[in-house]
Amino acid sequence: MLGSEHTARHRNQAGVARLMLLHESGRVKYLRKKLPGFNAMSLQYFNLPEAPDAFEILSPTSFKLADPRDDLIDEILLCAAVELVEQHGAIRSQTDFEQLCIKQSAALVAMVDQVCGTVSKVLADAHGMRARLQSAQPHQAEQLEPALSRLVYRGFIRSTPWRWLQRLPIYIEATEKRLQTMTANAQRDQQHATRLARFDQDLDSALSRARDEDHFVPELSRFRWMIEELRVSLFAQSLKTIAPVSEKRLQKLWDSID
Repeated sequence: MLGSEHTARHRNQAGVARLMLLHESGRVKYLRKKLPGFNAMSLQYFNLPEAPDAFEILSPTSFKLADPRDDLIDEILLCAAVELVEQHGAIRSQTDFEQLCIKQSAALVAMVDQVCGTVSKVLADAHGMRARLQSAQPHQAEQLEPALSRLVYRGFIRSTPWRWLQRLPIYIEATEKRLQTMTANAQRDQQHATRLARFDQDLDSALSRARDEDHFVPELSRFRWMIEELRVSLFAQSLKTIAPVSEKRLQKLWDSID
């Protein structure tokens, strides 16, 4: 039984997206064979760490296929379809679904191309960042690897809304900029890290409770991504944030959830 109206809506949207993919089986069959750069992506995806347990509730589906290659394809297709459903609006009847397919099916190939291009960049950037961490100082890797693993892991596409998926390259670049300045600004870096760690811990605790109760809380998803925006603001101001963000604003958002 779904834990809440939000949970039902969250999963229903993914269900409608899957029905849309089934309806567009011809296009989907073509796309499965023609995803650009898929071989390189699949190798990088295979080497990703497992998803943080607490993040499971953020995904509208719990599928995990035996072959990571199939899992990656399914994630890309579903992400594109979910975004098209989101753009269309609520589906409450068979007529609504038919209108969705008429209006959005032609956009599916282009949307999949966009998602695939973004995922390709995210995987390449994360792979490059992990390679640099292997030659970094141990204390640097110990701090930055967990932060990177919260962004890019097996299943990250299905638990990252399209709006925020497009921001992942920025978050990875912010990690790179932090690595470049950690030694020169060690005290300030640690102060920022301590502030962010508190928010990360709050988020993980809340997500764990939500997962145990099978209760999706959309505000937690926003809180999660605003933590990453604050990370950009603190460690890589030149990259700009998607919206005004500060420790005070984030605390206010958390208080409204908690």
